[in-house]
Amino acid sequence: PEWSVLSALIILVNTVVIGVETQLQTQHQLESALFREGHGQEPTNFNETFFTVAELIFLSLMILEVLAHMYVQRKDFFCGREQTWNLFDLTVVVLSLGMLLLQNMPVSFLRAIRLLRMGKIFRAFRVVRYLRGLRS
Repeated sequence: PEWSVLSALIILVNTVVIGVETQLQTQHQLESALFREGHGQEPTNFNETFFTVAELIFLSLMILEVLAHMYVQRKDFFCGREQTWNLFDLTVVVLSLGMLLLQNMPVSFLRAIRLLRMGKIFRAFRVVRYLRGLRS
């Protein structure tokens, strides 16, 4: 139970961080576009360092979680009753690692790839299911 609560908390915090980063980036891009068009003030610089470090930390924790589940569940990781969620988590981790490796690709390609980060947010649905189970 403690591991599940910790995992749920990490997923929720990661979801909030992704939401805040998306909001700040969108706001910065909008302000930049308005400034280029001669409307509004010059936008302040958007520093992505915190979000980059946070993403690396969350990715490391996700990798640790998946590896721990693989070790504990062994073949049930792929064949047990939680196999769908396990494979979803594994897919999110693999795609996140791929995104990390592809960061030096052209900007337009990166914009398309960033949509894959939404998969991390979908992990929050697992938290909701877990919290419902606590009520019972």
